[in-house]
Amino acid sequence: MSSVTKPSVVTLLTVLLSIALWMWNTQTFNYMPSIWLFIFAWFVAVTLHELGHVLVGIGHKMAFISFTIGPVTISKDGKRVRIEENRSWMFYGGVAVLNFSEEYCHKSLFWMTIGGPLFSIVFTCIFGGLSLITDGSYFLPFCIMNGVIFLATIIPSKGSDGAHLLAFLKGGDEAKQKLDRAMVEKELMSREEPKNWKVEQMKHQLDPTHVPHLMLLIYYYAHKEEYKQTQLYIEKGLQLPPTKEMKYALSFFYNMEVLHQFLFGKPSLDEMKNAISHVLKIDLYSYYRTKAIVSYMEQKFDEADEYMRKADKLLQRHARSGLGFWVAEQHLFGLLQEKMANEDVLFHTNHIL
Repeated sequence: MSSVTKPSVVTLLTVLLSIALWMWNTQTFNYMPSIWLFIFAWFVAVTLHELGHVLVGIGHKMAFISFTIGPVTISKDGKRVRIEENRSWMFYGGVAVLNFSEEYCHKSLFWMTIGGPLFSIVFTCIFGGLSLITDGSYFLPFCIMNGVIFLATIIPSKGSDGAHLLAFLKGGDEAKQKLDRAMVEKELMSREEPKNWKVEQMKHQLDPTHVPHLMLLIYYYAHKEEYKQTQLYIEKGLQLPPTKEMKYALSFFYNMEVLHQFLFGKPSLDEMKNAISHVLKIDLYSYYRTKAIVSYMEQKFDEADEYMRKADKLLQRHARSGLGFWVAEQHLFGLLQEKMANEDVLFHTNHIL
């Protein structure tokens, strides 16, 4: 992904182009301000919804990690709060990440989940009231967008806030499964180094068909340098069904497969090229790393070096978040740099001889 296709640049260019078209011919593009009012209303509504998750979660003993909306990411690094550019389209639509203690797991998750729809319905009423007592043309879009997001998230459908709330209220096996998965995701998003994760104590909670569980095990065993186990769980990930919902997860597993085969296996260039066809640019760090490996195997060393520099720059930025799994990524990237450096020296020595 070039700098032109980054979320921040695309957003800015779209806004500027819209303004330019409207100023160029206000009669033909007289609808443009109305469209942008609705887009801005959507942005505000999503922000308020995610903010509801964050604030209610914090109020119920959860720890704030990060909050992304559109081209902006707000994260907490120790006691410092960072405002950074969001470079991933995956999180453009809004995502909040919080952590919690095992002691308050059920209660914290319940209230954090309800926080989003709660904020949405409250602001639906607020903007609806404002549209009644003032010129409704300005506040009505905000009322509509908050209402739409409330309905979309509160109705119990696959993965919705409403489905999670219903499971927590009903209890039973479904609620236990959601809590188990939440505990695994909590560990994956913790600041502990992967080799110190409580994997052995969580054996009964692990589901080898659930993507975060597989990611947890891959990072855990990679950081402990138990690479046969790492490969086992990469292969399990590659066996997941190639559905539309799974394409982002499969991109991760193909990235890890390319890296692992290059470091510890007998890599085939054809297999590597096939794998990279499944790799998405949405995770730029992994994409650049994979492109570096393929370029290196094609003996395009300058191109490989350029991709490695880009990947290293992104890795250092991501590592500042303090999340533990980036420690495992740094460990693996260090092994990759070392192997490329050693084989590069060997190649040039043989070439001279």
